[in-house]
Amino acid sequence: LISSVSSKMEDKVGNSDSPRSVNSLSIDAYPSQIIATGDASNDAFEFKRDNLESIINKIPKDMEVAVLSVVGGFRSGKSFILNFFLRYLRNSQSAVNLEWMTADGTSLGGSGNSPIPTTNDGDWNVVESARTTQFAWRGGEQRQTTGIWIWSEPFIRKTSASNGKEVAILLMDTQGIFDNETTMTLTTQIFGLSTLISSFQIYNVEKMIHEDKLQHLALFSEYGRLALKPNETELTPDTPPDAPAKDTPIMPPLPPSEDDNSSTPPLPPTTAEATTPPKPAKPFQSIQFLVRDWQHFKFDVDGLGEGSLQRMNESVAEELEQEMNAYLDSVMKPRALADLQSSREQITRCFEKISCFLLPHPGNAVTKLKYSGDITLIEPSFRILLDRYVRNIFDHQLAAKTINGHTITGQGLLTFFESYVNLFAESKGAFPKPQNILDATSEANNRH
Repeated sequence: LISSVSSKMEDKVGNSDSPRSVNSLSIDAYPSQIIATGDASNDAFEFKRDNLESIINKIPKDMEVAVLSVVGGFRSGKSFILNFFLRYLRNSQSAVNLEWMTADGTSLGGSGNSPIPTTNDGDWNVVESARTTQFAWRGGEQRQTTGIWIWSEPFIRKTSASNGKEVAILLMDTQGIFDNETTMTLTTQIFGLSTLISSFQIYNVEKMIHEDKLQHLALFSEYGRLALKPNETELTPDTPPDAPAKDTPIMPPLPPSEDDNSSTPPLPPTTAEATTPPKPAKPFQSIQFLVRDWQHFKFDVDGLGEGSLQRMNESVAEELEQEMNAYLDSVMKPRALADLQSSREQITRCFEKISCFLLPHPGNAVTKLKYSGDITLIEPSFRILLDRYVRNIFDHQLAAKTINGHTITGQGLLTFFESYVNLFAESKGAFPKPQNILDATSEANNRH
């Protein structure tokens, strides 16, 4: 079901009689920086194209690609959760229950708390050690990840969301927002790039989905949407939030589909089609709120894992997921106040799918500054729900990246990534100041 791309390509050229075991921990794989940020005095960033191209070149030609990204506040555990994703992708083929979590050892790895020296002025992501076999993370209050990083090895996997086809999965880690060291403009650009590139974006939040988190997501998604339509009317106090775009999205040309039959003339539109304007396509695919340290389960999750660690009973899982869906509905339901409603409309207008998953607290041991990644110290309830979570994503929810209705291959992703980076870097004047977009939208709503 799953293998690393490198082993799959070796099979094709006859270098191996069978795929390399995905249970082995490849020392050749590491987090590769794609976007590097400058100092705090400016909004500049650097696109490391060669790093991305080296990853893309490992994807078989014409294979569709899925990009999972994790965004959210700094010091909120994004890299920590990504390392569990890595473990599942490496080991889930042979995992009946929760063995995939410890198949690479009981230490999660990637921790900056072990005594290994750093390089490049304390940039923990480039430490040349066993730690680079994971996304770097550590406890404490200092930020860990800067810019945008992608795991150097794509994973080949079938998912039901891709109609059972194999897709190349890329994992993306992003700099935490609001880290007290990065300008609002640069923060917005990093979040916007992640939104533009990902097919499944996880918005990592703590304890609850507070109103400020919705407003931030509305702001960042609007900035990404404007990147697709940079000549669209700027949001002003007199611009309604649903104002139509003046121009079509700025996109590199897409190749014709193999299913296209240009010799067959199109059928004339029916009366309904001719009179009804087409429903505008939403620019982004999936956003999922991952609520960490959730304390309000109606179901007694503390009882999970008593006796032994097993996969969650299906009826229990369905009950918990109904609870999660009900919470999301309560957060996203219409509001009477215009500024609150505007954020919700903006989010639903930008994303095809919106979902939510709740994880309990992993336990007091994990919060210790000296915690070095011992998985056995994590609460059983967290591990069991995490198992359900990653299976849902990689077996069912994750789909290939699409742009304007077309699925994207690895080479297409490289082209789009470079186009978006150039757009942000060279056309900053074409965008409203990010700190003013939401204010303008709110003021417009208050006037109507």
